[in-house]
Amino acid sequence: MITKSYKVRLYPNNSQEVLLRKTFGCVRKVWNSLLDFNIKGHEKDKENFSLEFNTTHLKNEFEFFSEVSAAALQQKGRDLKETYSQWFKSVKGKRKASIGYPKFKKKGVRESYRLPNQKFTLFKEDNLIRLEKIGKVSCRFPANIPDNCKLISVTISKTSCGKYFASVVTQQEIQPLPQTGKKIGIDIGIKDLMTLSNGVVMKNPRFLRENQSKIKRVQQHLSRKTKGSNRYLKCKRKLARLHKKVSNQRTWYLHNITKALVKAYDLISVETLSSEGMKGKQKKINSSIYDTSIYELTRQLEYKCQWYGKSFVKVDKWFPSSQLCCECGEQNKEIKNLDVREWQCSCGAMHHRDHNAAKNILKQGFKDLSGERLDYKRGDFIDTFNYVKELGNFIETLTIL
Repeated sequence: MITKSYKVRLYPNNSQEVLLRKTFGCVRKVWNSLLDFNIKGHEKDKENFSLEFNTTHLKNEFEFFSEVSAAALQQKGRDLKETYSQWFKSVKGKRKASIGYPKFKKKGVRESYRLPNQKFTLFKEDNLIRLEKIGKVSCRFPANIPDNCKLISVTISKTSCGKYFASVVTQQEIQPLPQTGKKIGIDIGIKDLMTLSNGVVMKNPRFLRENQSKIKRVQQHLSRKTKGSNRYLKCKRKLARLHKKVSNQRTWYLHNITKALVKAYDLISVETLSSEGMKGKQKKINSSIYDTSIYELTRQLEYKCQWYGKSFVKVDKWFPSSQLCCECGEQNKEIKNLDVREWQCSCGAMHHRDHNAAKNILKQGFKDLSGERLDYKRGDFIDTFNYVKELGNFIETLTIL
């Protein structure tokens, strides 16, 4: 059993939109009130203070809480409790990634609330979802939601551009994809998004750069508006829609190419990269790194391989994939210079920097996974990219080195 969520677009009417905004405000009030109570209590009683996450006394204090779902308020209290738990683990060093102390929530920033499975119902044939205290809301379901899956929870959210969504979390069984007997190594970059060990190069579509002129023009208009005015808020929503468009294009592209790779190969080996470590002093380079979405690309490959019964390996980031000759294994430290794109080894082999790195990543990934040595043979060309029929202008023609 795996946990999988589906994003559903909501189309509330005017009265339902008012109730949704009230619910967002109430759960934000619950979070801020409990956090303020815990901070002041700890400052007063120190170690003798016991953290409070119960919302019962808040319902008696604020009468308008009765207008919204009680389950949403309780879930927000549990969220704060979990945040405190993760913070304590971070302080004690029991958590891999460190997090800061819980902060107060602001209006208009990531507004959302969650309901358990007893408080909502899906009507897929009628394109409706029933939410407690809201009623039946019109929506658009994705076509791939199975009928026999177990519903866990739903998270209602509002984006900065004014759209409403419901993220339905389910538990279900996913059938593994058929085995192909093929393996691939992937070198991830900025200019070329991916260079595969079989010679295929996938160009970086650079969606942010394509829309940069439009974003710049709207930002200039926004800077001339009076902050807080109606025209300022209208222009701000327009800017948010542009950024959301870029995000949607990038997400659509990554989902298609990762699914195609998982369908085509049984073993996928990539190098571990850190976006923060790749940043430099030039702003243009940093924006290109963020536009590539390296973390999201590897994250999608990892969980899709896990879902569909394929193998995924992350090669250590200190592995000198570009410096090693894939034929004889000799290391050439002069290749640290990124300007060197092609080089010849002392054994006579001629290498393209990224293509050679992808071959070495495949070898090392296979070695890490099985402890065996893999003699690379040219071949295994992707033939399942017919799955991606709508790439069109978003990706250049695949080229063979």
